[in-house]
Amino acid sequence: MLQRLYTKYKPYYKENLILAGPIVVSQIGHMAVHIADSIIVGQFAGTAQLAAVSLVNSLFMLTLVLGMGISYGLTPLIAQENGRKNYDECGKLLSNSLIINIITGAFLYAVLHFGTLSVIDHLGQSPEVVAYAKPYLGLLAFSIVPLIIFQTFKQFAEGLGFTMQAMLILYFWQYPKHHLRYHFGERYVWHYANGC
Repeated sequence: MLQRLYTKYKPYYKENLILAGPIVVSQIGHMAVHIADSIIVGQFAGTAQLAAVSLVNSLFMLTLVLGMGISYGLTPLIAQENGRKNYDECGKLLSNSLIINIITGAFLYAVLHFGTLSVIDHLGQSPEVVAYAKPYLGLLAFSIVPLIIFQTFKQFAEGLGFTMQAMLILYFWQYPKHHLRYHFGERYVWHYANGC
């Protein structure tokens, strides 16, 4: 029975892997940002700073999942209208999704900046960890709106079937971003440690 199902759907496996593979890899890219933050802070700073980064990344990922989940609704709608060759509707869907996602991003920024910053004192962390976590969370909160805007265009491209291009854009940006974070982190810690 399984052999019959396998042979029946065998031609579709390759197409699905080609389409879904870059999507999976790009999701790993979102996680790589936080892993790189932990590596950089772990190399140049102490345990309290690393604990603060871990705490903030956990809180940030909760809001990121909410924002990304809302943006995922665009992909099947774009794929459906693109399949019908209804390109005007694709444009309308992108415009409406962009508006919804900007509003969502602003809401998530408010939740991160005002809600989480006021709750972080009551999560049972040491005062030193909280002191390091608050400014980092404030900086990450600013990034949620541009990230959600990028995610809107990424989901639009994936809905059109350009999954590889969306993944490549994400990964080509990762290298310079981590490179800059590493060098700025190294200089900041050296500057701070030498009392300059």
